[in-house]
Amino acid sequence: MSTGTKGFVVFWGLLGLGIGAAIGRSGGSASPFPWVFGAWGALGLGFFTWQLRRVRWESRTLAQRLDEESRQRRASEEGMQRAVAEFEERVRSRTEELSKANDALMAEVAQRTEAESALRQLHLELEERVRERTLELALANEMLVKEIDDRRQAEGERQKLVSLVENANDFVALVTLEGQITFMNHAARKLLGIEGLKHPLALSVDQIEGKASRGMFQAGILRSIIAQGSWDGEIELRNFTEPSRKTSTEVNAILVRDHETGRPVCVALVLRDITDRRVAETALKELEERFSKAFHASPAAIAIITVAEGLFIDVNRNFLSSLGYESHQVHGRTMEDLRLWLSGDAKTKLVQLVAQHRSVRDYRCRWLTSAGQTREVQVAAEAIELGARDCILLVAEDITERLKLEDQLRQSQKMEAVGQLAAGIAHDFNNILTVVQGHASLLLADGALPRTSSESVKCVSSAADRAATLTRQLLTFSRKQVAQWREADINKVVQNLNRILRSSITETITLEFRYGEKLPRIRGDVNMLEQVILNLVVNARDAMPKGGSLIIETTLEEVGADMVRWNPNARQGRFVCLGVQDSGCGMDAATLERIFEPFFTTKEFGQGTGLGLATVYGVVTQHNGWIDVVSQVGLGTMFRVYFPILESEPKPSTETTFITKPEPRGGNERVLVVEDELGLRMLVEAVLTRQGYRVLMAEHGQEALKVWAQNEGKVDLLLTDMVMPEGMTGLELSERLRSGNPDLRIIYMSGYSVDFMENEVTGIQEGFNFLQKPYRPEQLVQAVRQVLDAPPQPLPARAVTGPAKAA
Repeated sequence: MSTGTKGFVVFWGLLGLGIGAAIGRSGGSASPFPWVFGAWGALGLGFFTWQLRRVRWESRTLAQRLDEESRQRRASEEGMQRAVAEFEERVRSRTEELSKANDALMAEVAQRTEAESALRQLHLELEERVRERTLELALANEMLVKEIDDRRQAEGERQKLVSLVENANDFVALVTLEGQITFMNHAARKLLGIEGLKHPLALSVDQIEGKASRGMFQAGILRSIIAQGSWDGEIELRNFTEPSRKTSTEVNAILVRDHETGRPVCVALVLRDITDRRVAETALKELEERFSKAFHASPAAIAIITVAEGLFIDVNRNFLSSLGYESHQVHGRTMEDLRLWLSGDAKTKLVQLVAQHRSVRDYRCRWLTSAGQTREVQVAAEAIELGARDCILLVAEDITERLKLEDQLRQSQKMEAVGQLAAGIAHDFNNILTVVQGHASLLLADGALPRTSSESVKCVSSAADRAATLTRQLLTFSRKQVAQWREADINKVVQNLNRILRSSITETITLEFRYGEKLPRIRGDVNMLEQVILNLVVNARDAMPKGGSLIIETTLEEVGADMVRWNPNARQGRFVCLGVQDSGCGMDAATLERIFEPFFTTKEFGQGTGLGLATVYGVVTQHNGWIDVVSQVGLGTMFRVYFPILESEPKPSTETTFITKPEPRGGNERVLVVEDELGLRMLVEAVLTRQGYRVLMAEHGQEALKVWAQNEGKVDLLLTDMVMPEGMTGLELSERLRSGNPDLRIIYMSGYSVDFMENEVTGIQEGFNFLQKPYRPEQLVQAVRQVLDAPPQPLPARAVTGPAKAA
């Protein structure tokens, strides 16, 4: 019975007993359920008891069976162990028998191997004896054959040697220890000039030596040969046919000894004619000397470097001086050691180009000097070979200064172009402003305008005045402003501005004047010079918003070639220099390049027009001078203005002084007005007609000639523009009309006048016989009246020479 069945029976028996007892207690004796459940429980308990006894019997039976099987297994294992022991004993006995048999067999094999080895050794010894004997016989035979061949070959070699010596190009001779020549080859006889003799002379060494080598053999050469066994050197030979001929030879002398006793027998002389070589060496030496002089005297920097290492083999003096090195600092060092190249890529590219093309020209790069300065260099490179080394010949030209001069020239050309543009704009704008100002003045003079309209016209007139000032600055920059040339003392010009300059700067700026003593005079327009000084001072003031120092200095400077190289506008000679130095904010390089351009300014909007320094540039250039500017950010700026001095002593002024009348008045004279601008012609006609003048109008010079002819020359005043179409200027027109009427008065008008500026016309006075556009109607009326009331003035004269030049 399994454990699960046993558990089940016990469980239900106990359960039945429990349930029956419980029901009996609750239902009393009348209920049958307690008995049923009790019987069920008794039955289950009896069944459980029977099963328990059965299980005990089966367990005893199973234990007996297991004990029997255990006894049988132990008996079987003991039998197995006895069988294994018997088997091992038999195996051990058999192994001992086999080991004894193997030892016997190995001993027998060893004996047989030893016997075979002894037999083989005897066989080899026999073969070796046979081979040695065979070789001895063969060698004896070969030696016999070789001896025969050697004798034949020696005879042939002797014949060849005799032939070789006889036909050698070098002088070969045998000389006894006493100096007697016992043998000479053909070259020796030829060199001495005795090859044609049927019976050769018996000569000694003393007899063949030239004057420069006479007695050398006996005096020293023979002694050296005996002591050392040989001697090498040079001697001079004579020529028996041409006594004046000198033959330089290279000597190789060897002492010949007896092969048995070792005693000296004779001397073998081998001489080589080196006369041509000496001539070539002399020529080469001269060539090298010329090359060395050309190499080191070349104005270009020249260097020879190796391709593999970049090692300097040789450099010339200009290379050293231009880069600031000494010879010992360069030779034997590489370009990397010197840090010559600013960019390693540039050096690599040059080497690659030379490797590809063998020759490179106009290669631009940058080198560093010993002081660390950068130099712009233009290099030509050529691949060359020196011995077995691949090298590069570098020829470098320092173009730093040239590039700077080119930049300055481009800047000057740009300023010239801007000036031309500004002058053209100002000229046309002046015509427009003249019309605007004129009509505004006419309207204001009318007096019939309402108050509001009158204020508007005044605003128009004021704006036209400001525009006129702007155009005058443009004309000054472009050097198209008429100048009143006279001798001027720069010290007095500065002194006259002293009060104005002090009022133009703030109290936080200290102003210092340094006047040069006994400065020569210059030729210029005083008003323009004052404008230059004032503009430079105002510019310095604006650069020092927090205060600083301002120095104005005048000196006499001697300009040399060094400055001319750095500034294309400079010229050599003596110049009066005006210096204005401030301690302001300074300027960077980009700003320096543009400071003289019109309308360029670094100030805030509305604080400057950008024409101050442009005006300075125009005035200085018009005075045939130049400006040098040095500035550094944070330290300040130094302007140095150079003016050429007068070449001769000042002359008294010959200009006519005219008294300006306070009130303009009109007249009834006939005035010929020549102006190509229609609006301006109409304005001039209206102004002069109001004053009672009779006005004739012409658009250009050709039309003016026709009007002149129609009126039979009855014209009192010519009022003409300077620049007009149809190929005739106002100056040319006045010359032609004055030739027909010497009493003709003339007034010139211009926004600018190329004739006045470029041809240095004299005899012009602004406000009298010249009206600078734009002008007001009252200025026109006043000038017309003054000229008509004054005697006829000479025509303006074109000066032969320009402005004063440097002494």
